[in-house]
Amino acid sequence: MRRYAPDSLVNGALDRCSLAADRGVVVVTRFDCHTFWRLVTVRLLHLRLSRRIRAQLPGLIVSFIHTDVAARRILSVTLFGALPDVYQMGAVSEHIRAAKASVRLGVATRGGVFPYAGDWRAVLFAAGGRESPLVGL
Repeated sequence: MRRYAPDSLVNGALDRCSLAADRGVVVVTRFDCHTFWRLVTVRLLHLRLSRRIRAQLPGLIVSFIHTDVAARRILSVTLFGALPDVYQMGAVSEHIRAAKASVRLGVATRGGVFPYAGDWRAVLFAAGGRESPLVGL
């Protein structure tokens, strides 16, 4: 069984990526809660604050969370229109308080920021120049 991509697809893949944070950004945040009650607390806090935060961020497209009870982990995935929209989170007092609350609860957080890297066909298969119909959403 083959577990890797052919070299012709892998070689040069990074060169085909045109990181363009003005065309969309995905932020993934992981909350490692360690106990069931911390998991429930963080999940409820996230639910309670999500509407307030969403109302104050015009650049936020959508956000959703996945809760893995067995692993005591929450993944929050948030889509923004552009990188400057991500920085709006720092102006939302509810988000700042929630970030401090997770520290007080002993919840470990990690995150990643992923800017738009180009049309998937060009990035994955070097299918030159074709733009996705979703660009600009």
